[in-house]
Amino acid sequence: MYIEILGLLLAVLILFWRRKSKKLPLARWYIPNLSLIEIKESKIHIWPILSHALGLSIIGLLVLALINPSLPLTLLMFNQKQPLPRDGRVITLIVDVSGSMVDPFGTTTESKISVAKKIATDLVQSLSAQSGNRQNIFGLSSLARTCFVDCPLTYDKKFLIEQIQKLQPITYDSMNGTALGYALFKTTEQILATQAYAKEIKAVSIPIDSEAVVIISDGINDPHPLDKQDPFRWMSVNDALGAAREAGIRVYFISVEPNGDAEYNQELNSMAALIENTKGRLFKAGPNLSIEQVVQSINELEAAHLPPVSNAAPDTISVRWFFAAIAAILTVLKLWGDFLVSRGCT
Repeated sequence: MYIEILGLLLAVLILFWRRKSKKLPLARWYIPNLSLIEIKESKIHIWPILSHALGLSIIGLLVLALINPSLPLTLLMFNQKQPLPRDGRVITLIVDVSGSMVDPFGTTTESKISVAKKIATDLVQSLSAQSGNRQNIFGLSSLARTCFVDCPLTYDKKFLIEQIQKLQPITYDSMNGTALGYALFKTTEQILATQAYAKEIKAVSIPIDSEAVVIISDGINDPHPLDKQDPFRWMSVNDALGAAREAGIRVYFISVEPNGDAEYNQELNSMAALIENTKGRLFKAGPNLSIEQVVQSINELEAAHLPPVSNAAPDTISVRWFFAAIAAILTVLKLWGDFLVSRGCT
């Protein structure tokens, strides 16, 4: 503050000192290593005009420096069309593509896979709109005998939706199955591995405040018989949900089998309690619960888990020193110009 005040006083003194100086009949410019360029009395004296303009500019710049203006950091970022996100969340979708997903959804003519893709697409769009100044990182995996990563964790929601629309049910028995436990455990490990790798390479990234997995399926855990000796592919849903809970990952399960038998419904009921332990919930889409209601419910649950939006002012940077630096440069130019003109006039 004191530097700007002294600079302002100095600029005022320079301006008025030049105005009170002796009026010279002849102004001459001195250019080093060249010659004297004379401006006769009949010509307009250019330097006094420039000197006066420089003095006023110096005063104006110092006044701006005293005001101490600030600019949002986003204005200084090239190709930055949206506000910088302060935090984010990971949401991974697991869509069942086993052979039974080609069957009709309840009494409708629409297939279960079509309903699953609609739910997944609606969730991506609605959760993105909900996030505000937060960045969502989405992932997509398809579930059958194994769990295939169709889209790694990405910010590109357009590409993600394109991959969702490409999902098709398995058509050969060798890859059929519903390894729910394995798919959930694999997804949990992928999320943890991604976080660990980001810390290891010290990546400059958006801090993640929450993680969630959404499973869309028409069945219960039913691994392929040939995988019985594989402890991971034969993993139970209970063990996988326990791993997700320990990792702080919420799990949502959306059933797209409205006509399940008693065994199926009993299995869903036992899964529901374990899923709620992860702070997630189980939904059964059908006549009593529409797709829109499922999406809306997950939106409301996820909104409750998001931290409150900070009311703090956006990050800014002071530009007072920018104006002060320009004022200093102009002051040097003015003093040097006055000196050269006075020397050329002697």
